[in-house]
Amino acid sequence: MIRVLATEQGRRAPLPANEDTALVIGNPPTEYASLPGAADEARLVHQRLLGHGVDVTALIGRQDAQPQAVVVALFARKYRIVHDCRARRLSGAGEWRKPARAGVILGEGIPDCAA
Repeated sequence: MIRVLATEQGRRAPLPANEDTALVIGNPPTEYASLPGAADEARLVHQRLLGHGVDVTALIGRQDAQPQAVVVALFARKYRIVHDCRARRLSGAGEWRKPARAGVILGEGIPDCAA
């Protein structure tokens, strides 16, 4: 699924990634419990992408996938693929659609982004 933020000041014609590049993020540190399955999934995706000749930047595990490292990596280059395995915050029944109640957990003290 691709999501694009549309704003009045946004770029009218963003440049696509011209190379086979990917950013894989898995089990970054958050105030929630560690998710070893997320790290396992990220490692599997990393290996599969490498097997297809994709140039992969991998930030996997609570040590490597620090929020600041993720933000720096996101802006370091153009990626054709971003695969992110991490905790999401969901609230009570029927409230998950509310942007203030659902989102990707970036890390302790780092604001969530709408999912």
